[in-house]
Amino acid sequence: MRFKGWKQIFGFTYLQQVKSKSFIASTVIVCVLIIAIFVLVGVLSFSELGDMLGGEDDNNVKAIDTLYIYNETDITGFNRSLSEEIGVKSVDLSGADFESRQEEVKAGDKSEAVLHVEYAADGPEDGVKAVSIKLYRPQNKELVSDDYMNYLAGECRAVFKEALLLSIGVEKENIGLAETVISSEVMVYGDETSEFKQILNTVVPMLLAAVMYVFIVSYAQIIAQSVAMEKTSRVIELLITSVRPLAIVAGKVFAMLLVVITQLLIIGAAVGVSVGIFALIAMTAAGGSGLAEAAQGIGEAVQAVDASWQTELLNAMPGLLDPVSIIAIVIIFLLGFLFYALLAALIGAGISRSEDLATGIQPLALISVIGFFLSYMPPAFNMGYAAGSGDMTTDTNILTVIARYLPISSPFALPSAIILGQIGTAEIIISTVILAALTFGTMLLVAKVYENIILYSGSVLKLGQIIKMAKSK
Repeated sequence: MRFKGWKQIFGFTYLQQVKSKSFIASTVIVCVLIIAIFVLVGVLSFSELGDMLGGEDDNNVKAIDTLYIYNETDITGFNRSLSEEIGVKSVDLSGADFESRQEEVKAGDKSEAVLHVEYAADGPEDGVKAVSIKLYRPQNKELVSDDYMNYLAGECRAVFKEALLLSIGVEKENIGLAETVISSEVMVYGDETSEFKQILNTVVPMLLAAVMYVFIVSYAQIIAQSVAMEKTSRVIELLITSVRPLAIVAGKVFAMLLVVITQLLIIGAAVGVSVGIFALIAMTAAGGSGLAEAAQGIGEAVQAVDASWQTELLNAMPGLLDPVSIIAIVIIFLLGFLFYALLAALIGAGISRSEDLATGIQPLALISVIGFFLSYMPPAFNMGYAAGSGDMTTDTNILTVIARYLPISSPFALPSAIILGQIGTAEIIISTVILAALTFGTMLLVAKVYENIILYSGSVLKLGQIIKMAKSK
């Protein structure tokens, strides 16, 4: 049997790779970077929340004990509402006491602040009032933190707006409706692409092309180097005494495929851990006693955003959760990996001397780089991705079409096109069939000439020479 013994090669190669320093280092670095990014975002996002809800820490008093309010407007309910909202004692000031209290707070050693609310001299338009809200704090920043003062300023604006609406007769239950945020966007007939989708149409193809390139081509080059090193070190001569050459290449290719899957699963686990750490940071930022309330508040906020966010995301990326699309992407990845891995094994087998290793792998590097840039350049330079129902139109750049159908680039270009809904079902099938046909042809080429090439000794065999050898047999 021509493939007898491939399992031993498979097991040995897999264990050798997952134990290698390069695999461990690259996997650890990627996982650490992912976790670090989530931790950094979590700390930056929730540190202010922690300061606002946490009250005090070991070194600084975050909150104030007393707030002095000098309100020159006719919104009389504001003072009491603000005091209740922030849970701090408030003292109303008169005009005569305002300046003296400012000086006391400025130079004092107490956790106090002064609030001055007044109508601005001129509103933005005739008949429209402008309100100025100013907060004065002690010079000693150890008494009151910057984060708390920023929080207090935000609360002042929100409470004053609510008090203003109540003063003109708006019912309390209708205040949320009165504060409805209204957005507007100018659309052009025939172009229904939102700004969010335009960003995804650029970022997703570039990112996925880079990820697919790294996982497919880097491991294919490892296969080429491994085969070449075994041949140049005469190890292959010992192997073929007990294992057929085709079993060697089959074992190496499938072992590398499992290595890629293993690394992807580890990285996926790191993402899951990162999400958990992110949630833990959010909960910790809430502080001890307010933990449950903060968790509930964060959950409600996330749920409020989720509906519109998920709708927008799924509209922009219709293939993201589609099982058929995911299966198609997996098949394309497997075919692309097999194509480049078999090609790499073939090129590696044509190298007889260790000094020819760098030169011999150049054809593989050149082919893969051309394929990568065919898929990477159109979105990177905004070269005409069709934005619409998902079918390619006359707006689609010729490079985009070539990248999706050419087997050296389709493994990098098709996944993003499927996720973004930029390619129809018929086109996916045609592109996949072309890629499968070339991969199958590469398998036949390897099966036909590999046993002869692996024993070849001489100058580096070029790909054209290998194909001629196959034709002559």
